[in-house]
Amino acid sequence: GYQAGLPLSDSMKNFVKYPKKDTMGMDCIYMINLVRRPERRARMHQCFDELGIDAETIDAVDGRYQIFLFIYKEVHDFVDFS
Repeated sequence: GYQAGLPLSDSMKNFVKYPKKDTMGMDCIYMINLVRRPERRARMHQCFDELGIDAETIDAVDGRYQIFLFIYKEVHDFVDFS
């Protein structure tokens, strides 16, 4: 699995300066992430902070749940539940 980044100790926080965030000359930078993966989202936000990247987070469409919705609709249309 994915691990969180190394924690920054309190004694070192005064020595770490994160760069000012920007979009690196792009109009916008997007990070697309599944809502059910909050550990990945947090890790990417930590990376963006350390690199000075200003990114907007977009919730990804979760294909795992889309297939169930498709199957439900197909079965519901095919079978008469009345």
